[in-house]
Amino acid sequence: MTAQAQIDALNDALFKAIGDNHAEQAVTRWIDTGNPELNRIISGSYEGGLPFGRMVEVFGESSTGKTADATEWMVRAQKMGGCAIFIDWERSFDVRLAEGFGLNTQRPYWIYAKPATWEEGNTLAAKACQLIRASKAIPDDAPILVVFDSIAAALPKSQAGKEIDEYTMNDTTALARVTSSTLKTMSHRAEEFSATFVYLNQMRLKPGVMFGDPRCLRGDVQIPFVDGTTATIKEIVKNKINKEVWSYNETTGEIEPKFIVDWHDNGSIADTDKRWIHIRATTPETKNGVSAVTATNDHKILTRECGWINAEDVKVGYHLVTHKHKTAYAVVTEVREGGKKLDTRMYDITIEGNHNFLAGNKDNGFIVHNCTPGGKAMEFYASARLALGRQKIMDKDEVGEKEFVGQNITVQCVKTKFTRPFQECNLRMMYNEFDVAYFDHIAAMLDHLIKRGWIEYNKPRVTWTDGKKYFVKELVAKLNAEPNGMEQLKAFLPKSDK
Repeated sequence: MTAQAQIDALNDALFKAIGDNHAEQAVTRWIDTGNPELNRIISGSYEGGLPFGRMVEVFGESSTGKTADATEWMVRAQKMGGCAIFIDWERSFDVRLAEGFGLNTQRPYWIYAKPATWEEGNTLAAKACQLIRASKAIPDDAPILVVFDSIAAALPKSQAGKEIDEYTMNDTTALARVTSSTLKTMSHRAEEFSATFVYLNQMRLKPGVMFGDPRCLRGDVQIPFVDGTTATIKEIVKNKINKEVWSYNETTGEIEPKFIVDWHDNGSIADTDKRWIHIRATTPETKNGVSAVTATNDHKILTRECGWINAEDVKVGYHLVTHKHKTAYAVVTEVREGGKKLDTRMYDITIEGNHNFLAGNKDNGFIVHNCTPGGKAMEFYASARLALGRQKIMDKDEVGEKEFVGQNITVQCVKTKFTRPFQECNLRMMYNEFDVAYFDHIAAMLDHLIKRGWIEYNKPRVTWTDGKKYFVKELVAKLNAEPNGMEQLKAFLPKSDK
């Protein structure tokens, strides 16, 4: 038998045993985000965007534009002939503001739900997608975009019937456990119904100083190592010590060894509006019976009563998770502000996987955390993950006083299955005369072209296609007034990148 005959025989046998190759082997359809640069860092193409049939996570601090971004994407999905679905666990969506973005609020192009639990919200979304596709009311190639707002606000079904004072440690970590099983199913539903699922989340993990909002510990905080030794967090950062520390696994509920994988000296607290909060607690298995942590006011602490909360929200009498959390907790005896003069520098470390660690005493301590809610499941199942941070945009008013006019949102694509990860872009969110937010994609795109050197710019003017020289603000206003302003800018992109 010839080599080709052997290949043909193998192909016949494979076809009979397992059928043909599945037709869909790559994402070929995308929802335009409205910002070509954002499209590129997600999909690898300025003409790409959010992938059909996949899950995307968008996380960041409050007021970083997560819901505003998602609203614009829903509008763009509708303009492509598709439907938008919004699952509102936060109970904070304002449809009137969304209409200002151009959202069509007529069914079936707009579906809005306020489910009671995490499980109910995901079930509603999957059922809606199934019915929309089965109805054939919209074209098969039209998008279905589902926005879930937000993971952190969702209530697991296991908690729904309980009073707050009835919560146990199993309840405070229930969301992390249930997301793992739910998201596995939802990733299949997204592909099955060719839908795009966007999960919004509150950021607790500091992706880098670019976000300008680090949550840190003071340098004298003791960190116990698994090998029985100890060091202050300042010593760990300065010497880049990569030993194992004790870390809490939100999925299993176990304390386990994890390595330190990154080190952060985030500058002086005196240069920020943050405050040191000193927390002291009676702690089992320590020689002096206590542990203490001084952290920035927004650093997260794991409590039995409330789960993850800011250091400034910890109360005397709260139970903090220790190495022996199943039998003994650290009980808070003191919460006070710590002086900025004692040690001004802010330190942090990154722990593999769990992103939390035991701190406060050389023998034990309690768990501090700077990770996103919902455990690690989204890291596995999302095809793209976008981290958002912001900086205020200030301008002078009529009398020369500075006023807030918008914010520059930095987007870092920390994970993508479609191109190189960790690329960044900037979105410019401004406010019109009615104080309604909008994204000035023209300004952001022009800034991108200038930085890349793809358009002639001799500070402070841009040479335009009509031969005239314009101030940047002047050209932005001109292009925003023209219906094809973005297309004119996209003409400057290299042909290979379009």
